[in-house]
Amino acid sequence: MNNDFILQRTGNFRDFLLKFLANPESAKHYLEVSLEEYEKDGNTEILANSIRAVVEAQGGVEKLAARTNGSLQRLYKTLEAKHAPSLDNLFEILTGLGFHTRICLERAVVNEDVDAYTTDMLSLEPMDDTV
Repeated sequence: MNNDFILQRTGNFRDFLLKFLANPESAKHYLEVSLEEYEKDGNTEILANSIRAVVEAQGGVEKLAARTNGSLQRLYKTLEAKHAPSLDNLFEILTGLGFHTRICLERAVVNEDVDAYTTDMLSLEPMDDTV
């Protein structure tokens, strides 16, 4: 079997991924998992690739620049890097994609006898349905 035969029968994964990530709720879950994995392994290249895929699926860098009033050149440079964006750039990108972040405690010691737990460290929430 060759690649052309396989693509004819199954389609292109990248095309599937971009169609999947065009849905804001799907993009939210994808980015949450990417951030969770980054917390575990620190692989910034995979996190950066995930962010780039969502930006592409949500209309591309030009549309993101228009939403954030950010510099097109700076956004291109940020998204082309092999490393994760700086915190400022990450928040700018997430906001431009229509998300906001919230921080949740993984484990909080209330007192010596009682611990409070939640599974989320950082989660993304769509700001509205217009994205």
